[in-house]
Amino acid sequence: MTVWNVYFPKRDMGFDFIATKNIGSSVLIRPVQVKGLYPSEAKKDKTGYGYIGTLSQIHDDMVLVLPYFPTDRAGPAPVWIAFMPRSEIRPQLGRGYKCFPAKFIADEPIHGKRFGSSLALTVCAIWNFLIGASD
Repeated sequence: MTVWNVYFPKRDMGFDFIATKNIGSSVLIRPVQVKGLYPSEAKKDKTGYGYIGTLSQIHDDMVLVLPYFPTDRAGPAPVWIAFMPRSEIRPQLGRGYKCFPAKFIADEPIHGKRFGSSLALTVCAIWNFLIGASD
């Protein structure tokens, strides 16, 4: 069984952590940035909900992790977590980058069908991305 190694930088220079894994004679490297989403109680329903803003670093093999927290902020854990590959992060003219994998309906984030409707599908998609498998 191979194990993922996670490295945390001493200084915040862009990536929140780097995950690596030895596969055969090569090393798989996945840089990770995390951007939490905390909706206000006044947030209205939206057909697209996610991150829009600057990313201090971009890499072809990176993943953008978007934890969606509840509106009431009472819960310590996110309601849902999106793991977005670089191919889903789009440049946004004048505002940095955009990645909207969810909707916001009735005071809660709802993940899009494209990103799986169950935890099992989400875990499989993350695993395939991390090991470098393609769809």
